[in-house]
Amino acid sequence: MATVGRSKPRVLFSEPECRVVVIDLRVGEEMGNHAVHERAVIEVLSGRIAMTSAVETIDCESGTLITLEPGEHHAVSALADSRLLLVLAPWPAKKNDTEAGGDPHHLPRNATAPPEDETRG
Repeated sequence: MATVGRSKPRVLFSEPECRVVVIDLRVGEEMGNHAVHERAVIEVLSGRIAMTSAVETIDCESGTLITLEPGEHHAVSALADSRLLLVLAPWPAKKNDTEAGGDPHHLPRNATAPPEDETRG
């Protein structure tokens, strides 16, 4: 992943269910085009970033929540000094889980979900 002047990410939590990381970016810093094997959920805790996907670039202010599919390419540019909270799940991803017959909707042992009849609307 190409980076320009970015501070080292800080891992807050790392277990098989997920990894939680804080990333600080100064205005003008970038995380170039990259992808991760896990599902990524990013919250802009403070500041403002531009999130670029294969389809579009979106200006994301503090409070924005972004979800990325496993393997989805994206880039991040800091439009202001920013702090991001990154959650990767599961950690690390099983690269061939669905190809090996695994359930792509499997929940970790400490997760909860509504009963199936409530999810069908």
